[in-house]
Amino acid sequence: MYGILAGEKWVYQNPFIPARLYDDEIAIAHCLSKMVEYIEGGPSFYSLAEASQDHYLGMKMQEAITTGETITTVQQPGPKGETWETEQLFLFLWFDEEIANIYKH
Repeated sequence: MYGILAGEKWVYQNPFIPARLYDDEIAIAHCLSKMVEYIEGGPSFYSLAEASQDHYLGMKMQEAITTGETITTVQQPGPKGETWETEQLFLFLWFDEEIANIYKH
């Protein structure tokens, strides 16, 4: 996997090429790499606010799958009360819809 395209724009490029990794393995490698940077004094890479947002969306996806109903999510505040970037929110919602479609079939 080379990365993730949104239209014609790369929103993520795989930094582990030429390793042959599945997308979940790339995510784990990315987290481990960022953890090393953080331990060495680098910036935080996955805040509690971001983890909470991800968990919230996961709960809402499960609710949609379980009930079969359309579920509306509320944009949660990001770190320090900031809202999520439009591209980040779009990507979350796109994955949300794609995952829900996979589980429906």
